[in-house]
Amino acid sequence: MVFKRRKNLSLGRKIREGIFPEKGWSRAAEYMMARIKRLPDSPNNIAFGVAIGVFVSFSPFFGIHVLLAFLIARFLRVNILAAILGTFMGNPVTFPIIAALNFSVGGLFVDVSKEGVKEKLFLEQLVDVSYALSENISKIFLGQDTDFSATIEFFYGIFLPYLVGGFLLGSVAAAFSYFIVLPTIVTYRSRKLRKKMKRKK
Repeated sequence: MVFKRRKNLSLGRKIREGIFPEKGWSRAAEYMMARIKRLPDSPNNIAFGVAIGVFVSFSPFFGIHVLLAFLIARFLRVNILAAILGTFMGNPVTFPIIAALNFSVGGLFVDVSKEGVKEKLFLEQLVDVSYALSENISKIFLGQDTDFSATIEFFYGIFLPYLVGGFLLGSVAAAFSYFIVLPTIVTYRSRKLRKKMKRKK
């Protein structure tokens, strides 16, 4: 395995490292790029995989970004690990920025519920709507009256603008990441090959 740790981390440590890396996010980004450059695949497949992960991180499907990146990468037959690593574009530091940008851009195309956005954060509303939706589904089986007004309001006022903004910005970010990662890998491998050739002389 590429860059396997000498000592396995506990589940709690892995979660803590995922939120607040011990050596800071800049060092974490450097470490991630080092892993990406050394993946055993073609530069195009790796760069494409990273682009998929970056694109997915702009989507509102929190909690399943890694799964989505895995499925899309597998379907397109590009590097799956690179796609998973690309999802780290979405992290506790960048998510607030991504959310604000997504709403701003999405709001240009879809009416945004300004009141709803001010009252609660997107994730808080997502939790509330998920709970309301599960309650309504239970009521359907129990033959009770249901009320999907909150779910519909959330979808059109919050989720849809985020989705549209995320699709547009995610596409741009994915393109940028592809054209940054591809030459980086090519340059890294060229230097590595030259060093190898020098050692043989």
